[in-house]
Amino acid sequence: MSFLCFIFHKSPLFSSLSSHSSHSNPEVEGRINLDWLLIQTETPLSLSRFLVDEISSSSYSDSEVDKPTDYDELNLHQNNESIPYEIGFENIEYSRRYNTGTVFVYVKHENLTTVSLEPQGTSFAGFLLISLREDCNINTVRREPLSSQTSSVTLLCLVTKDASEGNRSMTLSFRVFTWLPFHPQEELIRLGTWSLEGFPKWEDLFIDRFESLEESTLHVSSDNSDMPFFYSRDNETFDGTSKRIMDALGGWINFTFTFTKGSSDDKWGEIVNGTWVGMLGDVLRGDKDLAVNYFSVTQERAQYFDFSVPHYNEGFGFTIRVPPPLPRWLSLTYPFTPIVWGGVVVALILMAITYYFLQEQNTRSFFESFMDIAKSLINQGGIVLPSSWIHKVFLVIWWVSAFVIVLSYTCNLIAVLTIPAYPKRIRSIGQLAESDFRVCMLDYGEFVPEALATSRDEELFALGSKLDLVPTTVDQEYFGEEGCVELVLQGTHAHVETFSYNQLIYIEMGYSDVVYFMKEQVYKANLAFFFRKHTPWKFKFDEGIRRLVESGLVQKWYDDIMDEIRRKNKRGVIESSEQSLTIGHLQGPFLILAFGLVVSSVAFITEYLRK
Repeated sequence: MSFLCFIFHKSPLFSSLSSHSSHSNPEVEGRINLDWLLIQTETPLSLSRFLVDEISSSSYSDSEVDKPTDYDELNLHQNNESIPYEIGFENIEYSRRYNTGTVFVYVKHENLTTVSLEPQGTSFAGFLLISLREDCNINTVRREPLSSQTSSVTLLCLVTKDASEGNRSMTLSFRVFTWLPFHPQEELIRLGTWSLEGFPKWEDLFIDRFESLEESTLHVSSDNSDMPFFYSRDNETFDGTSKRIMDALGGWINFTFTFTKGSSDDKWGEIVNGTWVGMLGDVLRGDKDLAVNYFSVTQERAQYFDFSVPHYNEGFGFTIRVPPPLPRWLSLTYPFTPIVWGGVVVALILMAITYYFLQEQNTRSFFESFMDIAKSLINQGGIVLPSSWIHKVFLVIWWVSAFVIVLSYTCNLIAVLTIPAYPKRIRSIGQLAESDFRVCMLDYGEFVPEALATSRDEELFALGSKLDLVPTTVDQEYFGEEGCVELVLQGTHAHVETFSYNQLIYIEMGYSDVVYFMKEQVYKANLAFFFRKHTPWKFKFDEGIRRLVESGLVQKWYDDIMDEIRRKNKRGVIESSEQSLTIGHLQGPFLILAFGLVVSSVAFITEYLRK
């Protein structure tokens, strides 16, 4: 849907434009021919507002068009008061057929201030300026704020020709021009003379004014500690997915750019005492053209800034220290869970009872039957085979079952003896909220602390109630993230930070093998570039970023950077996966051996003394 604003400059020939109907002034109707200009194009329209000297008595009916109740799309002020002028033409009846677009027509007079778009105002996809003077020049377009706030701008300049003798009317026509903001000559470019054949649709009036930025320099507000999206390499050059996106876009639409190592006030970007600070503050004030760091699209930011299409989707993740391994002296119990151990014990008792009652005349005691069944769990068979076929079939079935149990235990035992067993890790936000872990985050102006503290979600609110903020410091490599890292290594806190950057901090500091990163994230959002409101060339960035994302290049750049940093920080000596068993690995077997020797010694001494 295109929103177009038409601006007419006052001319003595059109002083009666405020009349109720176009038919009430045939001279005006014949000269400007607004019906022919607006209605006969193929673009759907809905004429809704006209502004002139005085309020017209034009009537609106429900069947034609909804009468607006107020006027706030265009900030027109005279003596600090909004002036809702309206005028009706006969062509307003066409709005019954066309209702997918809206055209705002503003008849400008010299005593009224220029129309502009405030940060929260309405945006127009196209801006058509119709000048009723013959002295068209570049200043005619440039002095209108809408021309610098709208991507598509076209100027129609009045051309008059003297009529032939006997005809007092003049022939009116319009020449079509546009303006390229980045063109070094800053001249009007002629597109032709207005005609329905030459410009049958609205889009034909508008060309791409930003096909090339003519080697202009865009100033980027950035922070070089935002891996993998934007950061500094060892040789003081910049890199990251955002940097590579800018390189690709610069080569495509011909512009250069500058980066900064931080914002002007060393802040990230938030509202403090009603004022935007940090990188976003630099953009809002006009000191910079755009911001490319880790900024997600939020409702608050959208009120004050334009943002590009998303280039990545990510949230805030949690880093937790790997819990210490379980005691090795219990290693013989780790191959099975408590439920499996309970099942083995119950099966052993039931099989012993069944085997005991299957015997004829109870030739063997219950204890002897139990031992016959239990021997199979340590790979031993019975001394005497039963004579009954029922007993033999029963024992075969049990031996096969026992073989599977023993084989499963043996395989798991090998893994347990060589690889330490760890307690169950925290995998979800709910488990973290219920745990004894507190949460740590660097206080650099992100919205997360406040969002957690005011969340209606019980789990997120619980995390916010035990969140500890560490101060930002400029004399440390990670600007204070080291404080949270220390708390994580102590095993008392979970570190919350953007998911990618959180991983890279611990990889570069050499702690990636003693921590783990929860896969579940909070506040996942789209990452985008941020611009000042009504930046006219933003649509070129949208088009380029969309192509880079859909082609998979942004994801490939992300993966390449992450892999490079991992390889760079990998230890020089890679430990072999094959390990020799030590006394530490065999604590369990040796403890059972010691326990068995003690029990057997006590039994021997008891028997010796009794005899």
